[in-house]
Amino acid sequence: MLGWSIGALVAGGFLVIGGPQIGVLLTERRPTTLSCRALLETGTRARWVRLSGCTPAWENARSFKDRRFREGLYVPLGAPGNNGTSNRLLARVETAGDRNAGTWEGLLDVRETEKRPPFASASTRILYVDRPDAWEVTVSVAAPVLYAVAGTLALRRRARRKAALRDVARRFRPGRDSLPPDLHVLNLDPLLGARRTIRRALAATVAALVLLLVPGLISLQGTPSPLMALVATVSVAACAVTLAVFWWKRSPTTRRLAIITTLAFILAAVLIALSVASARGNRAEMLVASAFAAALVAIAILTMNTRRRLLLQPDWARLADVDRGVTRVLARRVPRHETLRRRPAQIVLYQSAALAIVAVGVIVALLTRVKPLAWVAGAVGILLWRRARRHASLDAREVQEKDPRPPVVLLRSFADDELEMSGLPELMWSPPTTMSWVAAERLASIGPVVAVGEPGEELPPLGPYRLFLPAGNWHVEVERLIASARAVFLVLGRSQGVLWELERILARENPGGVTVIVPPAEPGDLEQRWEAFLALARDHRVWRLAQHLDPTALLLVRPMDGRPALAIAASRPDGAAYAMAFGVCAALEAGTLQPPIS
Repeated sequence: MLGWSIGALVAGGFLVIGGPQIGVLLTERRPTTLSCRALLETGTRARWVRLSGCTPAWENARSFKDRRFREGLYVPLGAPGNNGTSNRLLARVETAGDRNAGTWEGLLDVRETEKRPPFASASTRILYVDRPDAWEVTVSVAAPVLYAVAGTLALRRRARRKAALRDVARRFRPGRDSLPPDLHVLNLDPLLGARRTIRRALAATVAALVLLLVPGLISLQGTPSPLMALVATVSVAACAVTLAVFWWKRSPTTRRLAIITTLAFILAAVLIALSVASARGNRAEMLVASAFAAALVAIAILTMNTRRRLLLQPDWARLADVDRGVTRVLARRVPRHETLRRRPAQIVLYQSAALAIVAVGVIVALLTRVKPLAWVAGAVGILLWRRARRHASLDAREVQEKDPRPPVVLLRSFADDELEMSGLPELMWSPPTTMSWVAAERLASIGPVVAVGEPGEELPPLGPYRLFLPAGNWHVEVERLIASARAVFLVLGRSQGVLWELERILARENPGGVTVIVPPAEPGDLEQRWEAFLALARDHRVWRLAQHLDPTALLLVRPMDGRPALAIAASRPDGAAYAMAFGVCAALEAGTLQPPIS
């Protein structure tokens, strides 16, 4: 969702930049030829003109700087006998432009994001001789078209996936409505919906800041007034505080919603008061402040209603215990097992290269005023820094020597290491949100998460610590690892190794400490994985209960010693849902959430 929102902003930005040029090209098709004298005496309604017989007053030209050029000139144009000192017609040109041009072609009074020069009067006509620009027009058209095509294809894929999942759910639906008493289903939808609202409120706050405040500041002439400076300060402070609240791990969901609601109402009241107090000020500034205040009020109402609906849930007492337990266990300090001594040459090389590329990119962007260079350099630097972290990560044996806690074992098919998840608040510098990485992050509070490394894998991705086993007797080592583990998490799969591990787990008399994860695979693959699991678990006294569950909305199944088995479900099994489900398991293991939770 975040990626699509950013894509919409980028496509819309390109369309805004090239929109005026596109409109002129569609309405006029070709430039209108006339003389400077005719333009100055009678005027014209044409927006795309080719002027002849102009006398430029280069000695009266005024320089400017903007995001498009390093520097340029506003040159007064006049008719023969008039040296153009009246500034009735200005030509906007590059500094290195042709000073002997006989004709002046461009767009008349069609500006985009540039400010009108302060020395130009209201009646001054401005000719942008560098427009229409073929490159800008092409990009302005191509970006929204590509975004629309990609969005259409994504929606079609999503519709096909939903239809296939409905077919899978219908196949395994018998017995689902009458759950046995020794099976309990925990639905995380209310908590997940509230947390999605929090993320949307934060995204809306940042979007309001970008779309309402920044264009207002750009449109102002000269230095912003104290009102706009205060609005900018308050807005940035609001975003910073809201982000701090969002990442404050000790805050349960209802408290986060209450704090965001209160903060948004207070900031909206401050901005409205400032707008009323400056009624005689710049109307553009008042409009920006009022619009941002209205956006804050809408955010406050949204979060307030979400909190009210959450508190009115029939099973809110149970969900509140779950929320508090997960919050407490995730707030614990987790040791990071990374060392520079592992591969010092590679680590120092990648980190130095990352810092150097970012520094050079920022400096070049500032000097050339080409800001995308800074973004490209930042992206490359982030990739190199991630590579350095992968070199610094220890393997499982070294971690077990440093960390005395029993390990948390993650059994999965090697292909599932690349199983990516959506729905998590991703940042550019965050590692890829794969299932293995989410499990390692959420379960690290109860022990180091260990997974068997793929043979021949020289540089494993970030996530669980890898344990590399000999090819001959890996079965014995896996059994020993399972026996010494604090908890075992098995991702359903169809590979021979995963099926063997599943058989060994099902053969245990006491299934406690084992959790079976249903991955967000494609519908056909999910159906085959679930069928293989049911075939093996048909005669088991606990795992056979899974036949009453719908795999399309199931996150994981966990037997509870002496209590009903726990199945955690969500209608949208995305990354946020799995992260919450792993948090529930960690809270149960750590004791911050006491069973039974029903």
